Amino acid sequence: MEADYSDNNMKTKIKTFRGYKDPYVLVLGDKEAAENTVSINIRGNKQLNGVPLEKFLELCQKMNKEHSLDLIDSLD
Repeated sequence: MEADYSDNNMKTKIKTFRGYKDPYVLVLGDKEAAENTVSINIRGNKQLNGVPLEKFLELCQKMNKEHSLDLIDSLD
């Protein structure tokens, strides 16, 4: 797990991580912090924006319980 605390804008930071083999990148910017949400960039150019933090934590608990790295494509 890595964090980018540089002064680059968020778009540049996300592009930097595209070369990694991580299945997804969690985006926490000023907007997400203000709205108590997270955005998730899933490998393969899929993106989930404005995911409520509580919903994301539930998803993490489920993934941990199932020993899975698979992230769902939507939060319906």
